[in-house]
Amino acid sequence: MARTGSQDVTLYVLEEQGAYAEVTKGTLHVTTPVTLLGISTDNDLGAIRRAVSLHPDVLLLSTKKLRRQVIEELERIRERSPDIGLV
Repeated sequence: MARTGSQDVTLYVLEEQGAYAEVTKGTLHVTTPVTLLGISTDNDLGAIRRAVSLHPDVLLLSTKKLRRQVIEELERIRERSPDIGLV
C-alpha cells in the first residue's frame, strides 16, 4: 500500500455508533487526504463484505463487541486481500 505524491487513501468505515460515524465523516473530509468510500453503522458480515467489494485501501471497523464470525471474516479478508489495511 505504498503511496507516492498526493494520492488519496481510500477508506471504508464500519462504525456501529451513528454519532461517531457522523463525526468521522465530517472530520475526514476536512483534515486528511482520504477518499471516503462509505460509512456503515452495520457491522454484520454482509456490511463487511460489501465494504470489501469496494476495494478500499483501509477498512476501519469500530465495534463494542467483536463476534467470532467477524473475526473469522477479517482473517479471510487478510488472506484474500492482503492489500487492504484492517484497523
